[in-house]
Amino acid sequence: HIFYQLLAGGEAKKLGISDDPKSYKYLNQGDAEKVKGINDLEWYRDMVKGLKFVGFSDSDRDAMFQALGAILLLGQVTFKAAGSGSAVDEQPPQLQKLLGCKGSDVSDALTHNTVIVNKQAMASELNVAQAADARDTLAKAMYDRLFTWVYSRINTNIASAKDNIKAVIGVLDIYGFEILQTNSFEQ
Repeated sequence: HIFYQLLAGGEAKKLGISDDPKSYKYLNQGDAEKVKGINDLEWYRDMVKGLKFVGFSDSDRDAMFQALGAILLLGQVTFKAAGSGSAVDEQPPQLQKLLGCKGSDVSDALTHNTVIVNKQAMASELNVAQAADARDTLAKAMYDRLFTWVYSRINTNIASAKDNIKAVIGVLDIYGFEILQTNSFEQ
């Protein structure tokens, strides 16, 4: 629910993106916009307090929200056929700012597959379906790395000297990519 919390907590305005969950492909594929009994704004506030409590700085939090905003916007990138490959049809202008790169870099990365062979880069064009898969794979990889960074930071920040450990509490979160016929961010 971090995406919904991000939007409910006012971060969308700071990031220059829409705060309407229905406007994002990764959030509008089902009927999960609101979950009964969950107040995303309250959960956002609790999450921000929790991040501060475990040692995240304001700049760490902002970087996390920037990455989440970029993930949402990646889902908005669409493709069209171009020759034997594809080209970006639509790309939210705010995406390049959140990713910290040029729009053409995003387009090239999503519409081409580059491999290194004998120290030389070889690029091949991706068709529309492959480009869409590349987009979604990038979004999932970014989310996975962000999740790993967050829990690693939490573990580091709350770690105690081995001599001081009396008990252990374990927490596991599979973060929404269950093995289902269709995997998406809204699960």
